[in-house]
Amino acid sequence: MPSGGLSPIVHPLDVTDDANVAALAATLRTRRGGADIVISNAAARISHDVPPAGQVDVFVNTNNHGTYRMIRAFAPLLRDNARFLVVASSFGSLHHLPPTLHEGFDVTTRALEDIEQLMDDYLHLVEAGRRGILINAVCPGLVDTDASRPWFKDMSTAQSPAQAAVDVLWLAMLPAGTEAP
Repeated sequence: MPSGGLSPIVHPLDVTDDANVAALAATLRTRRGGADIVISNAAARISHDVPPAGQVDVFVNTNNHGTYRMIRAFAPLLRDNARFLVVASSFGSLHHLPPTLHEGFDVTTRALEDIEQLMDDYLHLVEAGRRGILINAVCPGLVDTDASRPWFKDMSTAQSPAQAAVDVLWLAMLPAGTEAP
């Protein structure tokens, strides 16, 4: 890093655009000969109000492929003792994924390109739909059963198993093509 302190130059760019990322990397190489610090802070959000298939492309292209583009374009420009930071939310950590998916993101056994392909596969599966499969989580609340009685002193507000089954059965019997809840 320069001995006289930092002289930051901020360069906004569109990480979803291969040419834009490559152009900035080329400009940085030409004008500055490399980089001491690169901070990648791009993110796209997922909205509850938009169907997953309608937003997954922007999400994966920004959050995942954008990071890949940044690493590929800017890592070769890093000088000795440089820093490369990718800013992400906690949703970017593996503990938010089912354990069966962790192996696909294991950087000790997977190349960066393998992870990119995994994200492309995910994107295509979401865009193609889920074959009409509706997945819901059901928590009927406190139910008066032999399993729950030892844990709760007051069961006066507990539902009977038959009462608790009403919503479970309703969800199970939703017609084909139902997308919510």
